[in-house]
Amino acid sequence: MNISNLPFPYQSFNPAKSADILLFEEKYKINLTESYKEFLKQFNGLNLNWWHIDQQLDTNKNSYQTNKYGFTQTIYPFYEDLEKNRQWDWIYEVSRFFGIGNKDQYLDIANINLEHLFWHPDLMPYAYPVASDKGGNLLMQIAQGKNKGKLAMLDHEVAGPMVDWIKGIKSEETFKIPPNKVTADAFFEDCFAYGGLTLYNITFQDFFNELIAKHTKLYQLMKSKYRK
Repeated sequence: MNISNLPFPYQSFNPAKSADILLFEEKYKINLTESYKEFLKQFNGLNLNWWHIDQQLDTNKNSYQTNKYGFTQTIYPFYEDLEKNRQWDWIYEVSRFFGIGNKDQYLDIANINLEHLFWHPDLMPYAYPVASDKGGNLLMQIAQGKNKGKLAMLDHEVAGPMVDWIKGIKSEETFKIPPNKVTADAFFEDCFAYGGLTLYNITFQDFFNELIAKHTKLYQLMKSKYRK
């Protein structure tokens, strides 16, 4: 993860302090992976929506209005083209990465109300959020069990049963073993089975490198077509 290797505009923050990382780990009783710690010490949060940042891109190029049905609708070819060339697997749709102690109201995971993200503090020892997509779905890194270090997408529309379970609200259709008796692997198997979490057999570092490669290719394409 080398900041000089990001050939497109982005938003990042001052490096996370080791003390802040340690405090976060102690608060939630987790051990962050070394690759995620490296990310925190280099970027400490990251916004990859370069099309909102690059002033050299003409996002209004060839835009027009149509009144076919009596309504005025502005068409933006740039964004249609962007989406057409961004038909990636779900995990690669994430574009906003969390940091620790960066003071951003949306990207500082240490100061965000986790339940606003459809997660719960008591679920953090199982998996912790590292990024989100535009729909509010979270990219999670699994913290324990046989899949420790791998990534999973959290579908926020069906995350309720996990939060209810950790709160002690019975949900026999989804989770049959209570939190005080369950193993991490048994919990995750239930999550994967009902669709609350989708597991990806990839580490944070490999995923991050692949995502940056995808954005690099897409940025070069869009820049060649929509440069001012």
